[in-house]
Amino acid sequence: MSLSGLLDAVADDQGIAALLEAGRAAGRTTFDLAAPRSVRPFAIAALARDQAARGRPV
Repeated sequence: MSLSGLLDAVADDQGIAALLEAGRAAGRTTFDLAAPRSVRPFAIAALARDQAARGRPV
């Protein structure tokens, strides 16, 4: 079962969108993520997918 479709849904969330935008900032290499435990896997997965598309590992 693939849950990758959920990443598209959570990427529309205001907090996740802000995280992705911060990840795109030049020179940004670290993050301090404050989110409920249930959101963290989705936030990291969305960030990893976004960064992988730019050739940057997470």
